[in-house]
Amino acid sequence: MGRAGREFVASGPSAADITAFTGQAAFEPIRLYAGLQVADSPMERARLLLDELIRVKAFDRSTLVIITPTGTGWVDPSAMDGLEYLLHGDVASVALQYSYLNSPMSLVFQPESGLESAQA
Repeated sequence: MGRAGREFVASGPSAADITAFTGQAAFEPIRLYAGLQVADSPMERARLLLDELIRVKAFDRSTLVIITPTGTGWVDPSAMDGLEYLLHGDVASVALQYSYLNSPMSLVFQPESGLESAQA
């Protein structure tokens, strides 16, 4: 997993952080990410994420967030933090990288990449 994926997966609040802040018991939020290197095609990467969503019982959570990151795979980790606090960690989020290029460059040189990833 690249830097963007590691940052997204590792940076969110823990169940203990959420419980300390809200005073209520919390779940451990689920954050999943697939970088370009895990499989050759968007469909294969999406399938790996689906398998992992099933394995960690993400569909048992009240909310599932499907994220389309920037071209390079960056997801603003703090964008999920508020939702994870609000839902007491009862949320799973998943992101799928679609390029090594930043978004504007990807639109020029790989215009199909973002769409194929989002559809997968």
